[in-house]
Amino acid sequence: VLLDLIFLRRTAVFGVCALILLVLGTAGAVLAVLSGEAAAEAVVQTSAIHTVLERHEERGELARTVFAALTLAYAALLLIPLAMRKVLPWAAGRALRAFLAVLLLGGAVLVCLTAHDGGLLVHEHGVQATLEK
Repeated sequence: VLLDLIFLRRTAVFGVCALILLVLGTAGAVLAVLSGEAAAEAVVQTSAIHTVLERHEERGELARTVFAALTLAYAALLLIPLAMRKVLPWAAGRALRAFLAVLLLGGAVLVCLTAHDGGLLVHEHGVQATLEK
């Protein structure tokens, strides 16, 4: 998204690549939430584990939702002008991309916090995912 912001006038390649990466990352977030929900059922929970696990789960679900919304917003930013056969004014396109970049940075911080909670579960509380045979 940042490269799309920087090279907005020159090429649309960075915008398309950013959208593809956002779609793939959002799909990964959806799969992470689904696998986390399945793994959480097998965990023996103490009160300390329960607290961290709940926070990890809530942050993971929020990250999934945030990135799904931001991916849709970015897709709309790229695709609506194409569908309408109009070019978004340069200043407006740049401002919207900058705003989305800031929101995506906030989403990245949320992912880091979620990962930290996952690390606490594994390294401080000894929680491990069980593999079914």
